[in-house]
Amino acid sequence: MSWLLQLALDPSCIELAYKNFPDLLESKHEDWRRYESIPPDVGLLCNTLSSNLQYQTNVDNYSTDIIKILLNGNTSIYDLFYSRVKYYLTNHVYKTGHTSPEQYTYFTENPDEFLINDMNHFKKMTDVIFDTTRAIFVHAPLEYQALSQQIKKSVNYALDVKTLLNPYPHLKTLDILGIYNGSYKQELENILNRKLTIDQIDACDMLVNRYIQISPLEFKDYYSRTQKL
Repeated sequence: MSWLLQLALDPSCIELAYKNFPDLLESKHEDWRRYESIPPDVGLLCNTLSSNLQYQTNVDNYSTDIIKILLNGNTSIYDLFYSRVKYYLTNHVYKTGHTSPEQYTYFTENPDEFLINDMNHFKKMTDVIFDTTRAIFVHAPLEYQALSQQIKKSVNYALDVKTLLNPYPHLKTLDILGIYNGSYKQELENILNRKLTIDQIDACDMLVNRYIQISPLEFKDYYSRTQKL
């Protein structure tokens, strides 16, 4: 979804976006991490509301507390420190949501190159996660999340983000299922508070078509089933 937003900002990035979704992923879904990269104008922070869920006894309360800190925090560098670190590493060090052993080794051996010990710089570069005028919360149904985690062989971070955000209608959200039913264009326009240009719509449509093409059959079947309900 981050690359879809990037194309809504700059449709000339379509070739960069395609590199994240090569045709070969249609038959090798497990290789998706090899091609993931961060868009030039869109930051990424995965599982913000579900960080460390495996250690929590009350998931909803834990995630609601994180939302409240996002809305009222940022008085200290230690506000959501775990999320700050994750955001910094993802967007300013590894440039991907999933690092390789080689990247990790290089980072640990050359920390000064990434200014990781400069706390003023670190805070300045991560304060953006508290800017709810720019933050966009991506959500998907729990069954869709479970399918994704099964196919991608990733950690179970299933969380009903849409329901959690219902008390906060001013926050911006983006529904993953919008790429299947076409509502993503209206959602992007709502987020950006403007109409998309023809070039932006064309670029977004091209990426969505590629994504659907390489999507696992389980995702397509899930969407077909939900549309019949």
